[in-house]
Amino acid sequence: MLLMNETLLLWNILLLSFVSVFLFYRELWFSRTFASRFWRDPLFFWLPLPIASLRIFTNFGHNILFGVLCALFHLTYSLLN
Repeated sequence: MLLMNETLLLWNILLLSFVSVFLFYRELWFSRTFASRFWRDPLFFWLPLPIASLRIFTNFGHNILFGVLCALFHLTYSLLN
C-alpha cells in the first residue's frame, strides 16, 4: 500500500512539474520580450524548475502557488496517515 502511495505522489509531482514548465514557456512565447529575453539571457531557459515555477506564479497570480501547495500538503498528509 505504501508503494502505491509513493507512486501516486511521484506521478502528481511529475504532472505538476510538466504543467508549470508548460505554462512558463507558453507565457514567455506570448510575451513581447520573448526574443529579446532569449538573446540577452540564454541561460534563463535552462533554469531549474523551482525558479521557473516562481516566475510563473508571479505572472499568473499567487492562487496557483496556493493551489499547488495545498495539493502537496494533502498528498503528504494522506501518505502519513
